[in-house]
Amino acid sequence: DGPTGISMDEVKKHNTKEDAWLVINGDVIDVTKWIPIHPGGEQAITAYLGQDASDEWNMIHKPDTVRQSLEKHADCLQLMGRVLDATVC
Repeated sequence: DGPTGISMDEVKKHNTKEDAWLVINGDVIDVTKWIPIHPGGEQAITAYLGQDASDEWNMIHKPDTVRQSLEKHADCLQLMGRVLDATVC
């Protein structure tokens, strides 16, 4: 039994529009299918692929928006797990 989280090294590998993950407040999210329909445009989200986008996300969105988006857009957003080295304040 090892750690069940996802390392940032693994997240960094998913940094293209065809294979797109990012981290928001410790959650690793596959946003590949979300990119073309992202309300803020593709460029706003693709700038953070393979990275922790928490700071930018939290400046723009309400705290519960991640969970709401994952539920509302389950066909386009997939929660992959928690990042191993997450520090959530």
